Amino acid sequence: MSARSRHLWTAATAVALVAVGCSDVDRIADYRELQGQLSEESQTIWEVIPLSAEEVSSLAVGWDGHVVEVTKAGPGRWVADDADPVVQSLMFDVERVLFPLRSYRQLSVDADDPAFGLADSTLAVTVRTAAGERWRVSFGAETFSGGGHYARLAGDSHVYVVIPKVIDSLKSVAAGEKIDRGIDPRFAAALNELQLVTVDEADINPWLAQVLEYEDR
Repeated sequence: MSARSRHLWTAATAVALVAVGCSDVDRIADYRELQGQLSEESQTIWEVIPLSAEEVSSLAVGWDGHVVEVTKAGPGRWVADDADPVVQSLMFDVERVLFPLRSYRQLSVDADDPAFGLADSTLAVTVRTAAGERWRVSFGAETFSGGGHYARLAGDSHVYVVIPKVIDSLKSVAAGEKIDRGIDPRFAAALNELQLVTVDEADINPWLAQVLEYEDR
C-alpha cells in the first residue's frame, strides 16, 4: 500500500524552530517568516496508514524479536493472542496515533542510510483489514531534534517522520505495559517558548497540534 497525502494550509513544523537560535520574543516572528517560505509540499500531512480504527481487523506489533498479535473483537475492543487483558487499555493510545498513521515529513532519501536506523529496525507494525489489505511500517532512529522518529512503509521508497507517541504506544503493546518517555527536553524547550507568545490556532501545524494535545493529557 502507498501513503496518502492531503494538503493543509498551516504553519511550519516545530522541528524547524528547535534549530532556530532566537529569543522567546523573536521566536514567533521566525515561525511566521518560515511559514511564508514553505512550499505546498512542506505543508502536506501524509497518511502512511490511511485507515480508521473501524477498518482494521487485526495488527501485529514486533519489538526486539517479540511479536504480539491483536485482533479486534468489536468497536473499541481488542484481544491479544495471549489474552493479556492490559492490551485493551494500551490499544486506546494506539487507536489515537495509528488510525490513521500520519507523518508530517516525507523524505526522498536512501532509506537504508544507517542514519535513519531503518535497515536494522527493531520495531514494526503490520495492520490488516477484513478485506485482506495489509500495511507494514518499520520504525527507526530518532530525529536530530527529538521531535520525531523515522519510519518506512513497505513498498514505498520514501522515509517518513512520525511523532514519538507512535513509538511509545506500539512498544507498550509489545511489552504489555505502559511506556511513556514524555517529550524530549530539546523539543519541549521549543514548545514551551512557542507557548509563551500568542499563536493563532490556524498557524499551528497539525502535527504540532498533535504533540501539544498529547502533552496536555
